[in-house]
Amino acid sequence: LGIGHAHGPFAGMTAFRWELIFEISHDGQNFTPLEFPYKPGCVNTHPKWMPLGHFARLDWRLWFVPLAMGRGQWDPPEWLS
Repeated sequence: LGIGHAHGPFAGMTAFRWELIFEISHDGQNFTPLEFPYKPGCVNTHPKWMPLGHFARLDWRLWFVPLAMGRGQWDPPEWLS
């Protein structure tokens, strides 16, 4: 099964990670953070259930961007621009 192997996207866990916060404003002065439904966020809430066959690609990709930034890749990916 490979359960005990240290391979894959979660092989190296971190104790600290940056977080991207997207905010929206209708007047340019008051901003409200956007919450993505499937992106990990608040640790006090349960994860959202995803329907079978569905994969929240944007939410998943946004979760990995800060990990790259923490490793020195400060420029955001082209798909985020």
